[in-house]
Amino acid sequence: MLARRRESRNLRLVDVAAQIGQLSGETPPSAQYLSAIEHGHTKLANSKYLRYLTQVLDLSASDLAAITGVIVEDRRAVDVFAAHAADLAPEQPSGQRAYTLGADVLIVDHGERGLVPGGRYLIEQGGAVRQARACAAPEGQMLLLVDHLLVEPETVQVLGRVLFVGQYT
Repeated sequence: MLARRRESRNLRLVDVAAQIGQLSGETPPSAQYLSAIEHGHTKLANSKYLRYLTQVLDLSASDLAAITGVIVEDRRAVDVFAAHAADLAPEQPSGQRAYTLGADVLIVDHGERGLVPGGRYLIEQGGAVRQARACAAPEGQMLLLVDHLLVEPETVQVLGRVLFVGQYT
């Protein structure tokens, strides 16, 4: 699906990479990396370039669901334009909701709180709601990367797994 979308826009992999680099302000991904995503060898949902690839190829929420395999609750799209401030997230016991956190719009599944290495999570720490990434320590212990610091999951409240991060344009 990604290759077809890219080709329908008359873009080469190097063109997509260059546009991602411009949007992110970082070194662009290689054409080989993007090819691996297109062919399913690398998961798009785990890519740090997800939000930029979404913008470059103009992917909708349903496109992302089809590509990543994320099934939205009751097969209805989460309305990101009705996003709540992230500080309301601790009040949500289950289900999928959209939140704003800084300039980002997050879709969070409150039913997924088990940590998976590489997974992105919405957490509450010291009364503040923020994002964290799960990491596996060499001893097999799970840790959370929060603001460039590794913390033990027991020291925070995991509110849910982040399924998608984007920005209003």
